[in-house]
Amino acid sequence: MTLQKVVQLSLACLFSLFAMLACTQTRSAGKHERDRAVSTLDEMYANYLSGNMVEARSNLLKGIAFIHENSVRIPELRGALPVSYARLSLLERKAGNEALAIISFEKSRYWRMIEHQKVGLKPEEIVSSYNSVTQEDSDYEVLQWDKTHSKGVGPAYLKQLKQSEP
Repeated sequence: MTLQKVVQLSLACLFSLFAMLACTQTRSAGKHERDRAVSTLDEMYANYLSGNMVEARSNLLKGIAFIHENSVRIPELRGALPVSYARLSLLERKAGNEALAIISFEKSRYWRMIEHQKVGLKPEEIVSSYNSVTQEDSDYEVLQWDKTHSKGVGPAYLKQLKQSEP
């Protein structure tokens, strides 16, 4: 056996060992890492619900960035993207940023389409669902979700907007 073959086999064994160790560590740390990620997102969601418009936007953007940054290791996090972008769409519309609201709404629809593909819906069903969702539907869904998860209160920034109206 040549020296080159010995080095190749040694490297192959070494890489296999590293891969095995990485998989073992990932499996044992997976639940803990997922739980920490969910806890982090729950905290950002609570801050979104209780914050003024600037704080709510900041927490939504941080949450979305956190999901994107961690979704390779924890793919389940992507399931929160449709509703996160829908919330951001509503907030931007209420803030008068119509272009940003439309962009966020379209991102919400895109991530909803990805989730529908993941669960195995037929392409026709996905397209039908995609085309049928309006911004008003999206707003209604997130407001209902937020009210349900805040004991009927909803996001604080909306109440602050109503109080500042003449």
